[in-house]
Amino acid sequence: MTEPFKSFRIPILAVLATLGSALAVTAQGQGPDSPWRRGVNAGAATYLERDLDGGGSFSNTRGVVSFNVTHGTSFRESVGVSLSLGHSAYDFSDTIAPWGDINDYALSVPITFGLSDQVTALVVPSLRFDGEDGVDFDDGQTGALILGAAWRIRDGLTLGPGLGMQSTLDDDVTLFPFLLIDWAITDRVNLSTGRGLGASRGPGLTLSYAVSDALSLGIAGRYEDVEFRLDEDGVVPGGIGRDRATPVVATLGWQPSRAVSVNAFAGMAFGGSLQVKDSNGRTIDSRDYDPTPLFGGSVDFSF
Repeated sequence: MTEPFKSFRIPILAVLATLGSALAVTAQGQGPDSPWRRGVNAGAATYLERDLDGGGSFSNTRGVVSFNVTHGTSFRESVGVSLSLGHSAYDFSDTIAPWGDINDYALSVPITFGLSDQVTALVVPSLRFDGEDGVDFDDGQTGALILGAAWRIRDGLTLGPGLGMQSTLDDDVTLFPFLLIDWAITDRVNLSTGRGLGASRGPGLTLSYAVSDALSLGIAGRYEDVEFRLDEDGVVPGGIGRDRATPVVATLGWQPSRAVSVNAFAGMAFGGSLQVKDSNGRTIDSRDYDPTPLFGGSVDFSF
C-alpha cells in the first residue's frame, strides 16, 4: 500500500464503526420500550503466522471489550457514549521484534438529529489512545471528528456522505470523504457499511444473507490501518509503529433474541505491511508480509 492512502488511520475507522451503528438506528427506529439503549460487546481476532519480506515471521491476536449507552429523545434524535478497551499481542520469530504488546482505548460521542423528514445529520467526536505497553497517554492520543448526513431515499435504502477529520501521531491532520450505505436489496439480502466485525477495527463493506430470523451468512471486507506510539525503552524509542492489511472474511451470525447476538468469521488478510518510524517521523523500516489466514468472533449483549 502506498503513501497516498496514509490518511486512512485507524482512529477514523473506529469512529466510522460507531457512525454505522447510528445509521442503522436512523433506518430502523428505536425500540418501543425505552429511549435508553445499552450494549456490551466482546470480541477477538487471530492472525496466524506469516512471513515478512527480508526474513522472519510474526503472528498477532487482538481482543476488545466495548460499552455503549445511547439515549434517543425521538425517532431520529439520539446522543450516545461509546468506550472500547483493546489489547493486541504480537509474536515475532527469527527477526528483531520492533514492538511488543499494543493497547488501544477509544471514547466517542455519537450524536444524531433530524434535518428534515428524510435527512438525518450525524456528528461523532472521539478521543483515542494507541500505544505500546509503557507509553504515556499524552504520547499516544489522537482525536477525530466525523460529520455526515444520511438520506432515507426509500424504504430499505439509506445513503449518506460525510467528512472525517483527525489528528495523527506525527502531529498532522488528515481529511477524507466517506459514504455510508444501508441497503436492503431483498427481504433477505443486505449491503451495508459501518461497524467493524469482532475485534477488527474499522468499517468495510458487508453483504449478508438472512437464512432465518436468527441465522445469517455473509462476506465482509475492510481496510485496516493501525498506528501506535512505541515505548521510550523499546527498540525504536518514542517511534511510531504501523500495521496495515485488508481482511476478507466469510461470516456467520446467530441472534437467538433481541438482546444477544453471536458472530464468527474466518478468511484471509491481503496486502499486509509493517512500518516503523523514529521519533522524528522518519521511516526507518517498511516490510510487506504474506497473505495470512485469520479467524475470530464476538458476542453482543443489549439491554
